[in-house]
Amino acid sequence: MATIIKTLASSAGSFPLQQACSKVVPAIARYGIEPTTPEDKKRHIIHSLCKPLSEALLGSQECLTSGAALCLKALVDSDNWRFASDDMVNRVCQNLAVSLEEKSTQTNSHMALVMALAKYNALIVEAYARLLVQSGLRILKAGVIEGNSQKRLSAIQMVNFLMKCLDPRSIFSELDLIIEKMNKCQSDPMAYVSGAAFEALQTAKKIAAEKGSKFEKSSGSITGSNFGRRDNRGRMNLSNAYSDQSPESISPESQTVDSFMEYESFFESPNFNN
Repeated sequence: MATIIKTLASSAGSFPLQQACSKVVPAIARYGIEPTTPEDKKRHIIHSLCKPLSEALLGSQECLTSGAALCLKALVDSDNWRFASDDMVNRVCQNLAVSLEEKSTQTNSHMALVMALAKYNALIVEAYARLLVQSGLRILKAGVIEGNSQKRLSAIQMVNFLMKCLDPRSIFSELDLIIEKMNKCQSDPMAYVSGAAFEALQTAKKIAAEKGSKFEKSSGSITGSNFGRRDNRGRMNLSNAYSDQSPESISPESQTVDSFMEYESFFESPNFNN
């Protein structure tokens, strides 16, 4: 891992080099963890991989922080991530939230990591939901100022993904602001951005409409089919979560954006950090 960190720090933002490192990290876990490996050793291996990468998220070099986020996302997406302790997941979430506060580290790899964690560790991510949504809206604003359509799209997709994956009660306080920002994005010159914003707007309005009924009738867990059910790892059943969206409720424009698994698409282009 010391070699991985050193390589990322000297990568000068090279996507192929960062991508190569992101393949090595889950490979180490895959070859180091066997079915007969004791549970405590499995946790230790994941901890050993996560700790230096999590700390790197707080670094000052963008090539290091973005590369670390890319490596962590690859590990979170791997089957062996289930051996990560709640404490380790919480540490990653905490450092990621702090990293996203810094303008210099607002990269797509960070936002993709947010969505991967929300998919597999929703219960822990919910503690950071407000901060992550606020960061997403701040990145969206930066994308408007910079004229960076990819940054705008990524920020919108992250906010939408958080709304769909997490307990809506964790982001109730941000709904009005989300709706306001997504309304403004309806006039975005890029069709794929305005389409993503429309879809996020529909998600926010749906949550707002149900806020006073379904989610506040009891203090128990949310069981509405609109948001799926979690398994024992806090993962959402995404197919159930979105099955009630009828084609009529989505504009033709927004259908061009796969907002349910969009974080996977962030790495199709070597220009993903732009």
